[in-house]
Amino acid sequence: MKSRGVIYYNRGTGCLARLIVSLQSLREHYDGNVSIICADIESEVYIKKIANKFGAIAILWNSPVSKGKGQVFLETTLAADYTPYSTTIWLDADTIVVGDVTDLFQQAEENEIAMTQFSNWTMAQGIIRRRIKSWADIYPKRVKRYVGKPEYQSLNCGVYGFITESKFMQDWYKFAEPGRSRFIPNEVAMQLSIWEYPHLVADQKYNCSCKYSDINDPDVRVIHYHGKKHCRMDENKNVLFNGNLWVDRYEKILEENLCDIHSYLPLILKHDRTLRRYTKR
Repeated sequence: MKSRGVIYYNRGTGCLARLIVSLQSLREHYDGNVSIICADIESEVYIKKIANKFGAIAILWNSPVSKGKGQVFLETTLAADYTPYSTTIWLDADTIVVGDVTDLFQQAEENEIAMTQFSNWTMAQGIIRRRIKSWADIYPKRVKRYVGKPEYQSLNCGVYGFITESKFMQDWYKFAEPGRSRFIPNEVAMQLSIWEYPHLVADQKYNCSCKYSDINDPDVRVIHYHGKKHCRMDENKNVLFNGNLWVDRYEKILEENLCDIHSYLPLILKHDRTLRRYTKR
């Protein structure tokens, strides 16, 4: 039977505050199926508390990926294996949902996978071009074919939709694994391979960069605090990158002790350095 749902992936405690903020915002705009994929037994008790609060399902997943550098990135490429839904929207924990995201279900069903563009960048963008070129020793033909080409958009893995049968989702891991020790190997591998598969590049409004996009655009659906920008501060302790929106939600969660967050907040702060610095401001 066909089913639709949103999934989050979690390993460890470092992203739990971000996960609560994102789930709370999601539930303001979406009342459908949600699952949290828990990749380690140590955080399962906290994931269950969070899932219970938001009417989600906690799923403990036994990862086949070996430990070591890049493990988390490789585990994200296996989403088609652990999603309980036939059509899935993936949300990173460092997102705030500000509008309806369900369009991505249909876009995925019509195109197998709907990835989202990063701002208005393309593969000709300097920083993206450098990332792609760093894989020239692994995929020389693909790098030559796509690097520096403005006709190929720069993509981001923080928000996307897919069907379980997506041909790209079945192959993503094998493209990423050879570069597992490199910077964000899931995203770079996707950037180098997705053009050869059925796909759609969805509008950046579903994955609006907190730094490089206009979060005030009335059509924005999701704000993405990529690169640990959820509460980053400058030298004067001013919150940067529109992080005030995230911080306001977080402070209210603390005030209400939502999901019993105070009982495991020390574990969150131990691994979330950006939040720890904000807390000590």
